[in-house]
Amino acid sequence: MSKIIKSRTGVQSEIKAKVIEIKDISCLQPVEEIDETDPLEQEKKLILEKFQQQAHEIIQRAEQEALLIKNQTLEEKQAWNEEKALLIEEAKAIGFQQGLTEGQQQGFAQYNGQLDMVNQMTADLKGEYVRYIESAEKVILDLGMKAAERILHETIEEQPEKFLNIVKEALKEVKEHREVHILVHPTQYSFVIQCKDELDAIFPSNQQCYVYADDELSEFQCLIETSHGRVDASVDSQLTELKVKLMEFVEGETI
Repeated sequence: MSKIIKSRTGVQSEIKAKVIEIKDISCLQPVEEIDETDPLEQEKKLILEKFQQQAHEIIQRAEQEALLIKNQTLEEKQAWNEEKALLIEEAKAIGFQQGLTEGQQQGFAQYNGQLDMVNQMTADLKGEYVRYIESAEKVILDLGMKAAERILHETIEEQPEKFLNIVKEALKEVKEHREVHILVHPTQYSFVIQCKDELDAIFPSNQQCYVYADDELSEFQCLIETSHGRVDASVDSQLTELKVKLMEFVEGETI
């Protein structure tokens, strides 16, 4: 303990004994200061400030131009997007219209094709119908005439006066002729002779008719001969003539 204290006392005595000298600062070299009154320094300062001002203006102008270009680019981009949208819509409209037109044309073509086919089918069916009707009418007419012929024959057999009426109608067409010959089948001869007075009454008083039997004739056939020709007054011939006229009428109706 006494040693530590002694040591500290010795150090303090040494510090007190050492004197620090203060040097005179006037002997040091002075620091170089800028003389603001120097024209050269002033010019340098003005040039520096001018450059700084120009640089600031250039930076501002560049920033303004950059902003202007940016805004212009955005506007052009927006305009292009709008134009592109319009072009897309226009293309869609054109495509839709073209598709609609093509669809309409295709639909019209299909419709016209189907209409032509229907018209052709109608014409074919009409032709078939006409041919069928013509055939059917001819068949029906033929059957009807045969039925009429059979009915007339049966009627004449049962009622001989019917045959006499046919002869009378034929004689009216030739009553102006002076001499008339009546030819009938032998089965009808006796009946016609019995009724000759009725036949003579058709003619004027100065005219006569003569009745002859002809076995070459059919049972209900009657021929009337005059100086101007022959008239077929038979039932069969009248039916045939009627059939021809009816057939002409039927064919005229179906044309």
